[in-house]
Amino acid sequence: MKFLSILLFFVAIPAFAQSSSNVYLYLSPQNPEPNTPMTATLQSYSMDLETSNIRWLIGGVEEKSGLGETSFDFSTEEAGSNTLLSAVITTSKGERVEKNLTIRPASVDILWYSTNSTVPMFYKGKALRTRYSSTVLVAMPNIFGENPNNPDRFRYSWYYNGSSIPSTTGVGANTFNIGPAISSGNPIVRVVVETVDGRYSAESSISLETTSPEVLLYEKDPLLGVLYNKTLPDLFSLEKEEITISATPYFFRSNNLEYVWEVDGEKLEDNISDRDVIFRRDIEGDGSSSISILVSSIETVLQKIQTDLIINY
Repeated sequence: MKFLSILLFFVAIPAFAQSSSNVYLYLSPQNPEPNTPMTATLQSYSMDLETSNIRWLIGGVEEKSGLGETSFDFSTEEAGSNTLLSAVITTSKGERVEKNLTIRPASVDILWYSTNSTVPMFYKGKALRTRYSSTVLVAMPNIFGENPNNPDRFRYSWYYNGSSIPSTTGVGANTFNIGPAISSGNPIVRVVVETVDGRYSAESSISLETTSPEVLLYEKDPLLGVLYNKTLPDLFSLEKEEITISATPYFFRSNNLEYVWEVDGEKLEDNISDRDVIFRRDIEGDGSSSISILVSSIETVLQKIQTDLIINY
C-alpha cells in the first residue's frame, strides 16, 4: 500500500507597524512664539485616524487621549525652552505609530522707518510713510542665546504681500527696502528668521499703513516762535489786532516746497512761497475771512495738500 505524504509548511508573516512617514504632524502657528497658544494636528492619507486611539504627551506626560483625537491645543513655554511634543497613535488593527516634535519658541520684531518723509524740527513722532517715500524694515530676532545685533548668525526670508523676495533672502539679510515705486496701498511684509544651524526659527508680519502728507497751521508768537503745542482750529475768533500763521508741512518727500496763500479766494502775491503770513484786522466791526494754503512739492508734482480755515473777527 502506498501512502501519500503531504508536508505542510507554515510561514510566519511578521506584522509590520505602520510607517511614521505616512503620518504628518503640523503646528499652527508654524513658528511658535514664547507663551503662545498652539494647535497640533495629525494628518494621514493611508491610516484611518478617526478610528485610532491617539495619545498626546508633552515632555512624556500624557495631556490628552481618545479615539480620533487628531488635534491638540496647548501653549508654548518661555523663550529658551525645549518642549518635546509626542503623538502616539494605535490603530484599530493594533498598529502603533509615534510622532515627535521638539518645540523651541522664539520671536522676531520688525522695526521700520521711512526715508524721504519730512517732519518739523523737534518733532517727537515718527516720519510716516507715504506713496512717494521709501521704507526700510529691520528684523530683530529674539532667540535665546543669540545676539540679535549679529545678523550673520541668522538666515532671513522676506515676503511682500505674500510673494517671496529672493534678492533679499539669505544669511545676514536683516533689512528690507520698499521703494516709492511699490509702496502704494498698505502692503503686508513678513519675515521668517532661522538660526544658521536650523535649530530655531521665528516669523513676524506687519501691515504698513500708507498715509498722505498734511499741512498743519500754528500761531507764531513774536517771542516764543511757532506754538507747536496747539494747532489752529478750522474756525476760530481773532481777539487781537493781528496774528501770524505758520504753515508746517508733514511727510512730504522733501523740504523743497511751494506755498500759495489765498484770502477770500484772492492769491497773496506778496507772500508767495512764505511759510508764515501776518493777518491783520483792517476793518471795524464783525466779519470773517476764509484763508487757504496750498503746499506743493517742487520735486514731486502730484504731492500737494491744501488746508483751509476761517477767521472770525
